[in-house]
Amino acid sequence: MEMTPGPGGPPSCDRSEDDIWDRLDLPPDAHERACPHCTQQRERLQPLLEATRRWRTDPEETAEEDAALERIRRSAMEGIRAEIRRGRRVRVKVSQRGPIDISVFVLNEVIRRAADSVEGIELGRHGASSATDASGHPAVVCQVNVQMRPGERAVDLSNRLRAAVTDALAAELGVTPASVDITVEDIIDE
Repeated sequence: MEMTPGPGGPPSCDRSEDDIWDRLDLPPDAHERACPHCTQQRERLQPLLEATRRWRTDPEETAEEDAALERIRRSAMEGIRAEIRRGRRVRVKVSQRGPIDISVFVLNEVIRRAADSVEGIELGRHGASSATDASGHPAVVCQVNVQMRPGERAVDLSNRLRAAVTDALAAELGVTPASVDITVEDIIDE
């Protein structure tokens, strides 16, 4: 198969594409600044250099970038969830001045933060719903599904989680849940 020169003709200098690639990380030398062939080749190869830099990057730097992207993704998903769930409300109390309702989103966020503070678990599905206590007053029921790390005792873990959720709801919202139902769905295989 015969090779024909491109539209610009053969290179006007003796530098091959490999020679230019080898120097692409460096600033152009005097020849590369003056030679139209070398200038054009450097411009053409620059996007390829940028694409390959990620592969040559230190794995620790890549891990930091991945962690940053994960934080951005998590933040975006929290915003999306907020928009979806903001409308649902749970009646938590009826006072002399009227009922008090709290957004399910707000309740779920408090539950999530409380569960995240407990060592030995990964939070799964969680939520809050309205109920009525024995005296007929509005009450909040929390459902928390978790995955447990090996070596944890389910009863101890449940007690710590239940206390964390109850304390957080009381401290942040003034709500004492009627119950905090915990389901251990799985054991995390690390």
